[in-house]
This record gives sequence, structure tokens and C-alpha cells, in this order.
Amino acid sequence: MLEELPSSLKLKVALHLNKDIIEKVPMFRGASEEFIRQIVLNLKAVLYTPGDYIFRKGEMGDQMYFISRGKVEIVSEDGGTVFATLSEGGFFGEIALLFSSERTASVRAAEYCDLYTLDKFTFDNVLQKFPEIAEQVHAMAEERRQKTIAEKRNLPAVAAQNARIENIHLSHEQGKVLLNWQDVAGVTGYQVARMSR
Repeated sequence: MLEELPSSLKLKVALHLNKDIIEKVPMFRGASEEFIRQIVLNLKAVLYTPGDYIFRKGEMGDQMYFISRGKVEIVSEDGGTVFATLSEGGFFGEIALLFSSERTASVRAAEYCDLYTLDKFTFDNVLQKFPEIAEQVHAMAEERRQKTIAEKRNLPAVAAQNARIENIHLSHEQGKVLLNWQDVAGVTGYQVARMSR
């Protein structure tokens, strides 16, 4: 229905409905009116029914979600454990906008949900026009990503026979041998440096 309105009226309605949701996102705080306007104009409305999975852990993410109405649950892979519940005005999936990374948890609708999505391609195009916001957003996202990694490290240790190292990379720089790898889940990385003689 919003798509059928004249563009000037569509902008006013979209801004009225969504501006508050966007401004609640910490990485968008202090953004200019024009930046908020560009984000709002590019949101896409989606509807989920109770029990629908919005995304599952391990899927590649390229969208952020804003909750206009309803509640979603952040759940374990099997859906048996609810880690958190988010409601109207909440948001999730923002790390995917910057890193196109695997989802670290599953999210399902706890009730009928009206959500808005913002995809990475669109977000990157908007950020190119606002370099000062881009710098702020990248810094906050990296901080949050590092916090997530640190939290994951507190998980119980994996038995050696079940461990699997992935993405091994060996390099030699300025008299040092660097070895980088990722652990089983791919959420933590390590680097070992040793001086070569």
C-alpha cells in the first residue's frame, strides 16, 4: 500500500512510522536527518507468524531486522532454549550488515510480528554517502563482534578428539612466522608468532 503513494507522501509516512525505530539502534545514534531518511526509505516490511524462524544459526546473514510490532525469541539451534526475547522497537542482525557473517543464533517469531529489514547492499550504498557515520558504524560493529567472540570463548571446552581447526594460514613477515587459524565453531581465531632464526 505504501508503494502506491506519491513519493513525497511515502517519505513522510515512512519517516513517521520508522524514524524512532532507527534512532534506537546505537550505531545510528547521532546520525543526520538525511542519513535516517535514506535508511527509512530503504526498509522493506515483512510479516512472520508465531513459530516462524526469521533465520537460523549458521546461515549467512546479509540483513538487519527492526521490530515494529510483536516479539521474537533468540533461541538455541534446536529451539529448546530461549536466550532472550525482543519486542517492539528492538532490532537484531546488525553485525550482518557489516560482515556478511554466519548467524550466531536462531531467531523465531514468538507471536505475529511486523518487521522491517535492511539489506547489506543497500546499507553499503547509503554509507558511501555518509563517511563520518560509516566510521562510527564500523567501530561499533567491530566492538560488538569482539564482545561476541569473547563471550563465545567462555563456552565449555571442546574435547580434543572432537576439535577441528579450520582456515589455517601460515606467513612469514619481518623475521616472524605467523600462524593463524579458527577453532571448531569458527567464531574465535588465534594467531601465534615465532621469531625465525
